[in-house]
Amino acid sequence: MRRRLWLVVAIVAFAAAILKTVPGAIREQRQAVSRALAGDTVTADVEQPVTALEYDTRAAECPTNPPNSSGIIGTLRAAKNGVCSWLVSHGLGGVWRFQLTAREYLFDLRAWLWIAFFIALEQLIPAKPLRRFFTANTVLDFLYPVLNATVRSLIVVALYQPVRNFHETYLSFTHTRVLDGLPLFVQGMGAFLIMDFAHWFSHYVRHRVRWLWHFHSIHHSQVEMSPWTAFRAHPLEAFFDLLLVMIPMAIVGGDLAAWVVVMVLYAVVWPPFTHSNIRTNLGIFKWLLVSPQYHRVHHSIQREQYDLNFGSTLVIWDWMFGTIYRDMEVYPDTGVPNTEYVREASLKPHGILGMWFKHLYYPFRMIGRSIRSAAGQKVEHVPGLPPQQIEPAESAKR
Repeated sequence: MRRRLWLVVAIVAFAAAILKTVPGAIREQRQAVSRALAGDTVTADVEQPVTALEYDTRAAECPTNPPNSSGIIGTLRAAKNGVCSWLVSHGLGGVWRFQLTAREYLFDLRAWLWIAFFIALEQLIPAKPLRRFFTANTVLDFLYPVLNATVRSLIVVALYQPVRNFHETYLSFTHTRVLDGLPLFVQGMGAFLIMDFAHWFSHYVRHRVRWLWHFHSIHHSQVEMSPWTAFRAHPLEAFFDLLLVMIPMAIVGGDLAAWVVVMVLYAVVWPPFTHSNIRTNLGIFKWLLVSPQYHRVHHSIQREQYDLNFGSTLVIWDWMFGTIYRDMEVYPDTGVPNTEYVREASLKPHGILGMWFKHLYYPFRMIGRSIRSAAGQKVEHVPGLPPQQIEPAESAKR
């Protein structure tokens, strides 16, 4: 009976997710095309990375139109406008941006429908037996986007103008516009391939550069994979990844309409799916598409599986660069071995918030340890790095 219920949930959630996602993406694409035909063309030009980052500078934007409704609704809208104006005028626009991010994340029906589908599949075909539906791990992952919102907004607002000035001054020559003028379908395919490779390259760099790995290890610290694991990322790592992914958009150009479906794929559907605790390698598509099994190997605690399977959607990049683990049938345990410092244990609010602060601090702790080690100072051993990332001094100890 319980299995039948989850099967019904999976079918209903999948149908509803398709109906909510696909027409919406098509509608957004058509609107972008209409704007282009009307002469209001929006392309991924030299300012596109900054335009993408402007999403996080809306802290200073308040509703400008007076409320049209009367009564309680009008009073509430006026109060909302007044609160926003007061926060912005007192230099607290980041607080307003925080509630915008929280509201958009918590009430995104598309994402909730897809996550409901993936959770139902986890109940039907789990890669590993589920101990409890809600754990400290999954609750913290669920809250990560909300907790990160203010930190990420402050970072983006502070770096917005310097990044824009640097790009316009020193990197404008990289703007090739190779996608401009091509049929929209061709632009869409090009946008997908470019975005997917950018994600692969960004992921590869975050594993190979030791200091970046310290930030990325927070994402890998999850020992209980779930759709929400896709959201576990240090805010500084998220900003770095955003830059590496958006800059290629500036280089190749193309109409924003060509990027709409690609952005929906990466923002709503695929990352929660590949991080889910689902026992599937997608069958005949396992040599083409990244599956939950494929990405689970990337999160493995087994040494022979470290630093492999970097792909986000396509397997082709790992094939090309020799970073693929060829056994598509294994379902290893996940996490960063022997690292207790970033493990969750408490479901209480103060425990969850305390672990988030520890996650924020952990990379800086490791970087400081690395600097002290390079200076020849004796440091305590903090395990948890893949073999090639271990400090030389620590390797000599073993």
